[in-house]
Amino acid sequence: MTRMHSFIYSPLSLIAIFFVVLILALGTSRIAQSASGEHNAREALMVRTLGADREVGPVSADLYVGRVEADQRVEVGFDSSGRVIVITKKEGESFAKGDLLARLDTDRLQARQAELKAQVDRAKAGLRLAESSLQRALGLKKSGSISDQALDEAYQRRDAAEAEHQVVLAQLDSIGVELDKSELYAPFDGVVIDRLSDIGRTVVVGVPILLLEESGEPEIKVDVPLAKAQRLQIGERVRVEHHNGEFEAPIARINLSINSRRVSEVYIKPEDLSPALVSGELVQVELGTLQADEGVWVPIAALTEFGRGLWSVYIARPDSDGYASVEKAVVELRRIRGDKALIGAGLSADQLPHIVREATHRIVAGQRVRLESNTQYSQAH
Repeated sequence: MTRMHSFIYSPLSLIAIFFVVLILALGTSRIAQSASGEHNAREALMVRTLGADREVGPVSADLYVGRVEADQRVEVGFDSSGRVIVITKKEGESFAKGDLLARLDTDRLQARQAELKAQVDRAKAGLRLAESSLQRALGLKKSGSISDQALDEAYQRRDAAEAEHQVVLAQLDSIGVELDKSELYAPFDGVVIDRLSDIGRTVVVGVPILLLEESGEPEIKVDVPLAKAQRLQIGERVRVEHHNGEFEAPIARINLSINSRRVSEVYIKPEDLSPALVSGELVQVELGTLQADEGVWVPIAALTEFGRGLWSVYIARPDSDGYASVEKAVVELRRIRGDKALIGAGLSADQLPHIVREATHRIVAGQRVRLESNTQYSQAH
């Protein structure tokens, strides 16, 4: 026992036991790290990069802001004076051509009309009497019982009665015209934009009552420099960007005269397949020859806000082990078209295929991710 006890507690045996324990500890740690690495690899987020799907080298043209305008937009009022007693439409209400929009008080006109109708009846009676007197005078003239002067006077009385009858009829027609003017009818199909007067107000000729806008197909007016307008042609199709989508439409008219803003006016006529346009809203119009533009189109989902008005994207560079390390790059946001954005600056050509398309809210710089199979193009390039 003494010899065994001496061996166990000897320095050599203690050193041997220490190395055995150390080797076992290192082995266990390596196994644990390997298992942990395999677990982390299995849990790595899978992302998809642009790869071969990227759209590099887009084209663009000169961009101008256009305003949607109705074919007709007019202020309407009465052609006669009077007190407004009826306005049938309010702001935003639609109407059809010929609908009654407003009416003036016509009590005085109706009273005058009744008076003139009575005068017409009296003038008719006077005319009949003058005709009868003339016929009697003609009969007496044959028998020589009347002088030429008396016959002439009978003709004059008949002519005066007929003239008075015509005057009263004309006055009655004038009252009818005034009554027609006391009612305001819609000149076209449209919608009321603004109500410029109220019931009970006395208006004079020319005072607007309603602001109307035609509800037919609108058009887009674009102000462009004269030199640019001279290079355009009627019928040329241009691209229009609207918040409801993009569409193409032909140029309908070109006004080469310079307006007060020192520009010319180009009018574009949307077609039936265009999205619904509202008068007054703004759109973007591409005019002119297409030119190459450096940059790349990416999904809007690929962008993250960097701060201070800047934007960034994530780059997933592939490693030798089949995974990728995430980097962050600040980019210039140039244009937005639908669900895509044109970015440029801050990226090199070899970075473009590795831009992460989506799920950017789930990754951070330095994170290791897996790449989907359809991004192998980016790994090989």
